[in-house]
Order: sequence, then structure tokens, then C-alpha cells
Amino acid sequence: MRLKLQQIRELIGSSKLDEAIRQLKEYISSEEKYQGFFNTILLLQSEYRRFQIDEIEGVADEKTFARLSQRVLKLINQVNTTDEIVYITDKNSSEKSLVFKKTEDELYNEDFYLHLNSTISNARSEILITGEGFEYADTQGERIAADYCQALEMALKRGVNVIRIQTKVDISEQWKVRLRYFLEEYPENFKLYFINDQDTVDISSICVFDTNEPEEYNVIEYMVSFQQIINNRNVSLAGLAFFINKQHDLNERLRTRFYDIVNGRTIEVDANTIDAYVGKRLYYFGYGANMDLETIRNRCPSAERIGIGYKDNFQLVFNRKGSYRPGGVSSIEPQYNGKVFGIIYSILEKDLLALDEVEDPEAYTREELKISAYSKPGQVYLCNVYLSFRVKDIEPDPDYLNLIIQAAQKENLPQWYVNRLIKMKK
Repeated sequence: MRLKLQQIRELIGSSKLDEAIRQLKEYISSEEKYQGFFNTILLLQSEYRRFQIDEIEGVADEKTFARLSQRVLKLINQVNTTDEIVYITDKNSSEKSLVFKKTEDELYNEDFYLHLNSTISNARSEILITGEGFEYADTQGERIAADYCQALEMALKRGVNVIRIQTKVDISEQWKVRLRYFLEEYPENFKLYFINDQDTVDISSICVFDTNEPEEYNVIEYMVSFQQIINNRNVSLAGLAFFINKQHDLNERLRTRFYDIVNGRTIEVDANTIDAYVGKRLYYFGYGANMDLETIRNRCPSAERIGIGYKDNFQLVFNRKGSYRPGGVSSIEPQYNGKVFGIIYSILEKDLLALDEVEDPEAYTREELKISAYSKPGQVYLCNVYLSFRVKDIEPDPDYLNLIIQAAQKENLPQWYVNRLIKMKK
């Protein structure tokens, strides 16, 4: 290790953290190839100042001092070695991009989070984020999440616009609380969107920074996650991550792609509606009156339309009297060469459990069937479908059949199928 860095390490060993941070900042400033670490040392310096204030007020936690010391030591190692950080150079640029690789003895890629947090806290005008969020699987994960949220709040307080696409809806209660906090405290500049079709998420965990600023401030962060068992839970953790700096054309393309997804495949939520969209989601295939979006949302507020679906070798039947109607109500049954059309929805599990009662457990059972997507050849969804307990074939209830026909027309089912439904009217 270089003599200067060794001397800085000795300062930390002597509990002279303030002086160690100051000297490391000078060292990083003097070496051009270490310029990517400058924001990180600024963030550590800011956190140490907060610790000093807490110390004066008598509320300082010695664990915070120890944690800061460890993070400064890790930064020293990061500056000194290329084992964990590899530099790559774009053929059209003399600027170097940082790549962070988790080592075998690390559970969390802390160097990556350090650099990400410093980039977030120093953003100038806009941060676009996609990702699953934090798992809070252990105390180390909780601290990393807290540091990330602190950096995000620093940016929000300065008026930076933060737009997040949440690619996973089945999230921890702690992460939901964090998201709601940002929605409540920063309604003007924190916007949150959920992907409405979880089976077709094709975007990675990325951040796009300050595209509308001069190129020197343009940054892209890309992270590849891996699965790890922590406390008997399977969680996603940062594995390999890299930052690409000062590539304006790439920033522009990713920013355009980001907004295309926001405008075409997401649902915006606020502090009042986040509970309706967070949790385990299941797919549901409605073939009767529940094809209508307004109808299903009256019963299941979290319902989001995926698209038209169909089930081959099944047919629409009316095989029992309705629990709430005098005539027959619908179900589907196996039928060679038959085809049943309907609408595929994504619904929170809690809403689907409530729908079980509406559909009458004594009349229907909920089963899982593979449903084909009409507009996406080859795409199949494992959907929850209500199948009735057969009594006997019965004439459709006229009012109920009208609701099915109206829903089929409103949802643009194939015209030949709508005509078949109309022919069922007597």
C-alpha cells in the first residue's frame, strides 16, 4: 500500500477519523484517475459532520463512528487496488467508467452503494430509477437501505425531480413505508410508478442522472443482481454494477426508453393509493361480466388489465342457476376444439380472496389454468379462474347475458366471438 494511504489508515486506527477523511479527500483530489471517488468522500465527510453534531448534543452512537471508520477504510482499499474496481474506456471518450464487482467474501456490494449514494445526493436536476427496492433481510441490509434513502432525500430536499419505476409489487413493509414517506413529504418532485404486467418486465435496475444538464454531469448506473438466501429468505442483491459518465447520447436514449415505459406500461400511485398496488399479485381470467374493467374494479380495486386472453378446448356454458339471479350464470368447461375468450387481469391476492366470497364458494371454486394472450403469440399466463359446480344446463339469465355481451364489445373481443354470444339470446 502506498505510504500516504498507509498513514491515513493509521489515523483511523488512532480514532482520528476527521483528519483521515480530510487527508483522503486531498489524496483523491490530487489523482485524476481517482476522480470517480470524489463524491463518495464528500458524502462520508458530510456524514461525519452529522456525527460530530450528534456528539455535541450527547446523542451520538459509537456504532455510527465505527461504521464510518469501516467505510473510510473500504474507500482507501478501493482507491489503492483494482481487484474490486475495473476501469473501462469508451472508444469515443477519454473519460473512464467505474465498474463495481462484489467479492466472494462480501454479502453486499457496499462499494457500489457508496458510490451510488454519493451520485444520488449530488444530482443536479433529475434522477430516473428502475428497480425492485430493498429487502431488509438483515441489519446490514437495513443500514444500506437507510443510507440509500438518506441520499435520495438529500436530492429531493434540493428540488431534484426523482421518478421511480417500481418493478416489483410484492415488497417488504419497510420499503413500502419508505416509498409512502417520499410520496407524502415530496409530492411535487417524487413520482412513483408500478409496472402493470409483472411477467413482462424487461428493464434492468438502472439510474439515469441529469440528462438535461451539460454532458459532464450525465451519469448512467446499471446493476445486475443475484439471488442469495439470507435468514431463510431468497433476496436479490447487487452483484455487478457500473457507472458510465459523460455519454450524452446514451443518456438520451435511456431517458426516452424510461418515459416510453412510464407512459405505456405503468400505473402512477400516490401516498393514498400505494396500499392498493403493493403486495403479492396474481393473474385472473374473467370470461363473464367481470370482463368489464369497471365491474371488476368495483369488486377488486387493485385490478389492472393485462389484455385479451383465451382458453383453447374449453367452451362457455350456463350450468347452474345464479345465487343472485333467477336464470343461468356462466362457467367454462372442457370442450374439444372449443375456445373461450375473456380478459386477463393482475389483482392483489387480498382482493382475489375477497372475490372468492362474492363469487359464492358454494357455487364456484377457484382453479389455476393456463391462459393464452391474444395479442402476444406464445405468451401464456397462469390465471385464477372461477369454475362452477355443475348442476344442469340452464338458459342464461337475460340481464346477465346482456352484461357479458356488453363487456365483450367494450373490451374489443373478436367480433365472431361476440356474435356467438349474441346468438345465445332467446
